[in-house]
Amino acid sequence: MTNENFVLLSDEEKNEKLRNALLEKSDNCLTEEELKIIMVHISPNKQYIIRTYRESISFLTSLASSDSNESQTLLGSALAGALGMSMAMFDDANSAAVITKSDRDGKCVYVIHIYIPLSRIQRRNAI
Repeated sequence: MTNENFVLLSDEEKNEKLRNALLEKSDNCLTEEELKIIMVHISPNKQYIIRTYRESISFLTSLASSDSNESQTLLGSALAGALGMSMAMFDDANSAAVITKSDRDGKCVYVIHIYIPLSRIQRRNAI
């Protein structure tokens, strides 16, 4: 769907599209509770890049190297821009989600970083 079509949708339709995008990008591995927490923190009137990670070090490295002006931890204990602190606090047995905001060429770019533990993916595939 193009951005032009997306902006014409109602907030309810936008939220449903965002929810479906989160499910698709996470291979349906997010729980309902996790989806609700993420959805509470995102706006249907902003555009997001959704990145998912299966390896904790990739997730933490991406957060540490992000050029974000702001970040907000939604799930888990990861901190954007603080690799050492995030690694010390991070529990890779649980999912995590962080929204980062950066400025690129005068435009705000919002990225939702989602970590899903391999154990959850393996459990889902075994069912």
